[in-house]
Amino acid sequence: MSISDHSNAAAFEAPKLKHEDLRTLAVLLESRHGAHARGIAEFFSGLHARSGDAEKCWAWGGVAAIVAQRQRGRIEERPSAV
Repeated sequence: MSISDHSNAAAFEAPKLKHEDLRTLAVLLESRHGAHARGIAEFFSGLHARSGDAEKCWAWGGVAAIVAQRQRGRIEERPSAV
């Protein structure tokens, strides 16, 4: 199925997942895949973008962004070596 197989209206529907749902997916992905979690989420976002599923592309992109944010937070929390 290509992007042209979907109506333009479907591509702009409001996502059904909430931020808390995406955060839960991010935590689960990190717990199972560790440092690879962001790359896996980005892979699925791109896969769904190419298949024309805007909602899943948006959701996985959100998961990737949350994983990246959590990674930055952990790096910033580390005490600096003096």
